[in-house]
Amino acid sequence: MRFSLLALCLMATRAEGQRVPTARVSVAIVEADAMPAERTRTIAALVRTRLEHHTTREQLHVWSRKNVAWLCDMICPDRWTPQDMHEVGKLLPADVMVLLTTSVQGGEVSAQVLAQRQPSMAVDTLPRVRGVADTAVASELAGKLSEMLQRLDEQKLDSAPGAARVVSVPTHAYLVDVMRKRGSESPLGDLRRRATAPDDVEVRAWGGFGLTGISGVVLRRERGAWRAWRAVVVNADTLAIREVKADARAIEGAWDAAMQEGLLTLPAEVVRKWVMLDGFTYVIEVRRGAEYRASSIEHVGKPEVPADAQVKRVFEALTRLVPVAPARIPGP
Repeated sequence: MRFSLLALCLMATRAEGQRVPTARVSVAIVEADAMPAERTRTIAALVRTRLEHHTTREQLHVWSRKNVAWLCDMICPDRWTPQDMHEVGKLLPADVMVLLTTSVQGGEVSAQVLAQRQPSMAVDTLPRVRGVADTAVASELAGKLSEMLQRLDEQKLDSAPGAARVVSVPTHAYLVDVMRKRGSESPLGDLRRRATAPDDVEVRAWGGFGLTGISGVVLRRERGAWRAWRAVVVNADTLAIREVKADARAIEGAWDAAMQEGLLTLPAEVVRKWVMLDGFTYVIEVRRGAEYRASSIEHVGKPEVPADAQVKRVFEALTRLVPVAPARIPGP
């Protein structure tokens, strides 16, 4: 067992529940073919109640088949393709369009969800919901919408002024995302999104993610001044930070030592033939001006690849200034 999946899942779930999107997203529900008006209104109302944290009543609109036919100049296709949806979406004042269709008998409803303002996003298709249970249809639809709106919100934040360009991150960035959320909910802020000057640098080195807990060190140079913090995850979802009253030269020395050990050449991850379930993992985030990179690498007693020894040396260089107990680095 290498790290506690249950604990991490609880952390992520609580964070999602507390998170409030910074920007609302407008949604258009479009009838692609004839549906009973009352049923469409019922579905829309049920969806609306499940999206209160993403959109407002004024930002959720229902477009009937008649309205859509008018938009299409009466030549709307019988079977819509993603391109058709894009074309109609250009005429709708919405960030997201939902296409509702029914079977000939009206006993099934399917929905396609398309992000209009992000053309690169793929179309998500809901499984058909059998029967006439509108609550089941709305639940499926709202769940898919929530996922897409969350992704849209994340994309908006990642492209906002001051956000960093991603140089490298793990393919499976779950642990990195967990610590980014912890940081965003603390005075430290989200390292990837906080506005920085071109000469500013910051590194956040986290260790643990198993029975030993999670703790780390933060080194920051802002406007030429060095500061350091010790951080510990407490109560499963809160990042407690304490500034370290260290000499600026000592903090800079820790940064320089980590650079010499290969801080900026760490791979984002190491591909393993095994999966860590409970144990000690290193998560290291680095911000240099407008660039962001992150690594998530498991601790192994006997290095399998050069990066295994490299990440341990980098972590030790950074934490020599600020001990990170109780999440101590295991022995060989």
